[in-house]
Amino acid sequence: MLDRDGLLERLDGDDTLLREMAVLFLEECPSMLDAVREGIAQADTVRVQHAAHALKGALLSLSADPAAHTSGKLETVAGGGELDRCHTLMALLELQIERLQSELRLLGS
Repeated sequence: MLDRDGLLERLDGDDTLLREMAVLFLEECPSMLDAVREGIAQADTVRVQHAAHALKGALLSLSADPAAHTSGKLETVAGGGELDRCHTLMALLELQIERLQSELRLLGS
């Protein structure tokens, strides 16, 4: 899920910055996911779009491309008003982020 080598290369090999980014994402991720979930629950596709877009940006900054791709698809699908697909993509995204969080916890320790 996490392209650690690619991310480290982008960070000029700065392990400390990598750990700081991991910790920050772990702190911010729950509220970002909640925003997407709430948008889906309220059938507010604009909210889903905005929350998925923000999450995609955070994921891209970590070189977590698979989860970022899923978040981008969620953003697009919400823009098309396809709430049923939003539920399916959200389930996939949550699995991907759960795996990513496990990887990041190892970096942050």
